[in-house]
Amino acid sequence: MGYLIQNNDQAEPEELKAIIKENLSGTITGEKMMTIAERFVAQGMQQGMQQGMQQGKLEIAKNLSVRGMDYATIAEITGCNIADLQNKLSD
Repeated sequence: MGYLIQNNDQAEPEELKAIIKENLSGTITGEKMMTIAERFVAQGMQQGMQQGMQQGKLEIAKNLSVRGMDYATIAEITGCNIADLQNKLSD
């Protein structure tokens, strides 16, 4: 528990303690209760997938921009925000 509290920069120690207490105090009702570590892994995987999808959209946006497509059309195709496209593609 100390390791989780010291090495998790996304949650406050009291928040982690509450999560641990909540997960350890419940009863298992037939379904396997996901461990705290499994939850952190699942959360990390989900965040990684979201970041990968966003990077893919930006790569498509860059390719469309190089081919002369305007930001409004690129935003419509990719679902990205025009201001974000302008900031990230102007680099």
